[in-house]
Amino acid sequence: MSGRAGENLAWQTAIIAGAQAFVGTYGGFAYLAPLCGVRSTAFFSDRNYFTYHLGVAQRAFSETGSDPLEVIDVRTIRLLEGVLGSVVRARVNSI
Repeated sequence: MSGRAGENLAWQTAIIAGAQAFVGTYGGFAYLAPLCGVRSTAFFSDRNYFTYHLGVAQRAFSETGSDPLEVIDVRTIRLLEGVLGSVVRARVNSI
């Protein structure tokens, strides 16, 4: 990506707009994908953001017809892995 620093956002937007999905960390960049019509999942480990920012963004996505931004606390992944892992192991063992 050569060019002037001011072209960064144009390049980032073009890349995201051409993607099938966005998976990344939660922050302002994660808001770009839904606005480009791209499914977006973002992860966080510390809730060090203002939840009302996410609420305002979700309303904007809804009003523009975009899919919502899925935001996942990474601590829940271990919990889900424990629950779903035991279900998967039980199904595999019953075959």
